[in-house]
Amino acid sequence: MLKVVAGVFVIVGSLCTNFAAANEEACLLEGSVSMMGVSLEINDCLQNKGLAAAKFKEACTSMSKMYVPMGGQPAKLTYLDSCPTPAQGICENMAKQPLDSYHYSTDAGTLAGARASCSQSGGSWQ
Repeated sequence: MLKVVAGVFVIVGSLCTNFAAANEEACLLEGSVSMMGVSLEINDCLQNKGLAAAKFKEACTSMSKMYVPMGGQPAKLTYLDSCPTPAQGICENMAKQPLDSYHYSTDAGTLAGARASCSQSGGSWQ
C-alpha cells in the first residue's frame, strides 16, 4: 500500500512540475528608460514557440537587461501563459527563432523601427 501511495505522489509531483512550466510560455517586459533625453516606454512580450525552457528564460532575461548598458534599469519581467492580445504589432519568428515578439502601447516611430528590425532579422511582421 505504501508503494502505491508513494507512486501517486510522484505522479502528482510530475504533473505539478509540468503545469508550472506550461504557465511560463510568455514573458511580459515592462518599464521605461531615458536615453539621450528621450524617454522610452517598454511594453513588449515574448511568446515561446519551441525554445527549451532554459533558453526561453535566458532570452527573456537578456531582453530585460537590454537597456542597462545605456544607463537604464532592467525591465520588469512577468511570466504568463501567453502574450496578451490584441497587440499593435507582432514579429513572428523573431531573429529566425521560435519566438514571437508582441508590441503594445508604442508610438508610431518606435513601432516602425520594430517592424524594420523584425524584417532585417528574418522575422515576419503581422
